[in-house]
Amino acid sequence: RRGAAVDRIEEEDDGFFERVRDVYLARARQPGYRLIDASGSVEAVQRLLVEALGDLIDPCRP
Repeated sequence: RRGAAVDRIEEEDDGFFERVRDVYLARARQPGYRLIDASGSVEAVQRLLVEALGDLIDPCRP
């Protein structure tokens, strides 16, 4: 955003963003949540998603 004013979030230091990330990761470890590592290839991430969704959908199938 060239020329735009910096907002409050953009003024925060790296420690702030690390703390926010830690809170989200802690919540993702709660029962019923899935954490998908999307740093791999599209195909690898797709496999992880299919596995995670399969666990959720299969029990619902007749």
